Amino acid sequence: MVFLYSFLRWVPTKQYYTVTKDADTLAPKWLTTRINYYSIKFVYRIEDGISKLKGVIYLIVVKVRENSLTIDGHAGYAEKGKDIVCAAVSALAQGLIRSLCAFTENEISVEVEDGHIKLEYENLSERGQLLMDSFFIAVSDIQESYGEEYVQIH
Repeated sequence: MVFLYSFLRWVPTKQYYTVTKDADTLAPKWLTTRINYYSIKFVYRIEDGISKLKGVIYLIVVKVRENSLTIDGHAGYAEKGKDIVCAAVSALAQGLIRSLCAFTENEISVEVEDGHIKLEYENLSERGQLLMDSFFIAVSDIQESYGEEYVQIH
């Protein structure tokens, strides 16, 4: 599980951008296609009857499906090295993957990139399902404690 180490060490920093009124038309196509709209939210304000971009919010999105679990994004709760929300979700994900390998016979596939983990599985055993349920309860507690602006579960 060495590949998870680099994911766990990365903690987001807040980034600030100057947004001009024509930024949406000036953004290069390659940039707009790379935006993960599940883990980034755009905040708008109404000014003089016109919707204007106020800023960008980063968050972690956990998607649980029948045969997969995907975690995307970064919490943006605090500065680099101090983001306890990101660290907590990362630790839970690492614990889940290691536990599925150590305590079950289930075959799993794991894909890890910066800000992304995808875990795929087929027909989890009872023990494997218990571990998944435990992960879901713990990540739900983090969402409840820190808010949906940092962690969302779908």
